[in-house]
Amino acid sequence: MHPIETTERADESGVDRREFFRLSGTLAAAGALASAGCQPPQEATIPFHDMPESLVEGLGHARFFHTVIDGTPVLVRTREGRPILVAPSPADASGRGLSVRHHAALMDLYDPDRARAPLSVRRGNGAITAIAASSWPTIHAEVVARLKTAGSRTVLLTGPVGSPALAAAIAGLTARTGLRHVAWSPLESTAAALAWAQAFGNARPARPRLDRADLLVGLGAEFLDRPEEGLERAFAARRSPDLPEGGRMGRFVQLEGRLTLTGANADQRIRVRDSQLAVVAAALAHELAVVRRLGPLAADAAVGQALAPFAIDAVAGQTGVPGETLRALAGELAAATGRALVVAGGSADGAAAGPALELAALLLNLTVGAFDAGLFDEADTSAALSGGGAALAALVGEMLAGKIEMLLVAGANPVYDAPASLDVAGALAKVPFVVSLNDRLDETSRLADLLAPVSHPFECWGDAALPKGLVAVQQPVIQPLFDTRGLLDVLVDWGAAIGDPAAAAAVAAATAAVAKVPAPASAAPAASPSVAWHFLRTAWAARLGLDAATPAFEAAWSEVLRAGSWQSPAPAAASPTPRAFAPAALALLAGLPPPPSGLELQLYPHLALGDGRAGNNGWLHEFPDPITRISWGGALSIAPRRFDEMGLANGDLVEVDAGHAKLVAPAYRHAGMHHDQVALPLGLGRAACGAIGAGVGPNAFPLRRFADGRLHSAGMPVTIRRVA
Repeated sequence: MHPIETTERADESGVDRREFFRLSGTLAAAGALASAGCQPPQEATIPFHDMPESLVEGLGHARFFHTVIDGTPVLVRTREGRPILVAPSPADASGRGLSVRHHAALMDLYDPDRARAPLSVRRGNGAITAIAASSWPTIHAEVVARLKTAGSRTVLLTGPVGSPALAAAIAGLTARTGLRHVAWSPLESTAAALAWAQAFGNARPARPRLDRADLLVGLGAEFLDRPEEGLERAFAARRSPDLPEGGRMGRFVQLEGRLTLTGANADQRIRVRDSQLAVVAAALAHELAVVRRLGPLAADAAVGQALAPFAIDAVAGQTGVPGETLRALAGELAAATGRALVVAGGSADGAAAGPALELAALLLNLTVGAFDAGLFDEADTSAALSGGGAALAALVGEMLAGKIEMLLVAGANPVYDAPASLDVAGALAKVPFVVSLNDRLDETSRLADLLAPVSHPFECWGDAALPKGLVAVQQPVIQPLFDTRGLLDVLVDWGAAIGDPAAAAAVAAATAAVAKVPAPASAAPAASPSVAWHFLRTAWAARLGLDAATPAFEAAWSEVLRAGSWQSPAPAAASPTPRAFAPAALALLAGLPPPPSGLELQLYPHLALGDGRAGNNGWLHEFPDPITRISWGGALSIAPRRFDEMGLANGDLVEVDAGHAKLVAPAYRHAGMHHDQVALPLGLGRAACGAIGAGVGPNAFPLRRFADGRLHSAGMPVTIRRVA
């Protein structure tokens, strides 16, 4: 067994890692050339010709196209009809960032383990030999017939939906059939939304402006570990000692239990385990608002009463953080009033005390005047939350009770990433008919009746709503390599069959376009067979206020495709809104649970693999963790003193027991860890993703707990022991 694996592989090929990459590139290219793909889309996609000078030199015959991956605008470079590079969009104003997963999406496109056509899975039997071929007409007829009879007993389970067009297609199905939509995101945290909703009545937190803060304090923040959030550039803007026009380098203090990439870039780092971060943050708020009488909350008796138990000396005794360290940090915050910003979040939000931690951060920001000083971008708020763990738990309950007749799964894999206590696999067995619209036979698809594989984002049309009124278009850059369809195509097709007018119009337009024979000498692109393209154009005609049949719309539509996005008319600029704090939110501090008496566990997203969807992507497995330097797997991070006391060596196997679930993982001596905290990455341990990623590392998702309507993934009591 390889030291990074926890299960034996069925076959050892003897191919080393370098040989794997040499062969995978060759096989991917050969497979693409042998398919019907590697052709430009039939629709009029528009390349990004107006390129910066830095991109023009040496391009040869390469072309660039704007599109969208996971809600983030990107620029895709193609050569001879094949995507070869993913890069940031130079004109993107959304503030989103690119992670290594965006760059590695190319390998997902050419993944040989993607489903190549619809399949009849014959659920309950995971053997590949039991799977038979199916077809899109067969699946269409079966699903539409059941939609008409099952009605509200049909559920569509997806990931978070950030596409206006996709949301409209789902709404059309719901209006005609009563279908219910449930969104599930395994990494979504509800702590910040809950705190903001209780404190300000708005569950959509504003974006912090790290580039405007002279002093930045992180309470478990992980903005450098999550580059897709787009805060890297703002942070870097204040980290140069040679700032122009007399600017000065900002100071960053991080409080955390696991040494993260964010914490490694701090000027000062204070070790506090996740379960006690809220207490420490409340102690800082007590020192500033109650002791030093600073800020607008100083005169609020309710605030003073709620913070009374969190005097610095008392908290120092509980947490082991020296009182003089906390007082010095409070002094820095007081001296930087109007220029200081406190950022919470990260994996620590997954603790039972996560909402209290976010509330304490809000109290600190109100006290030091961060809101009044414009250190939050009120026009850039986070996306509305999906139903999260509570919605999935309710759905599982209905499934177990036999109340669901048909389940459609698209872009979700709860058999892999849901907590073990929910028993999603057992619930699926109670549903008479399950259709998976994922791209392969993953853990959930193997328990379905039919697999209707969706296309890669580079192969299909869509759109994405972005912050500040921006809307981006997802235009394909290559024809589908296999017999797959875009999710929007599939849902619009089903909607047309059950009588949704908008969907029916799109299908009729696509049918007419295919039937129309272009003139032999015409230079116009071939007619589009994509119903999503027609559905999208109709929606964008309404958005642009133009008639889709006019030349004006064609010109505007071409410009949107060339630019990649469209900016809605901006509202008049407003001054920062005074924040009215609701005292009832202080109940979050009163209900703080006690920290575990022994070790506690943090589960954090793997920096490259994220939630594990791209578990068959060799590039992502090869990417080493910037702190642990581990690639092709994950390990349990243990503080050096505890590691040595247990007599461990790196790679020794240890059992991690969270009470409700346990697993075996390699041990890693992690400098900078809090002595009473251990940590394990999520996104590994896939059982059914493909030959490359299956069985690599332990799957830590079952260790999470669902309690009090939230998913808990940090601050959980745990025991560890060496496996002989």
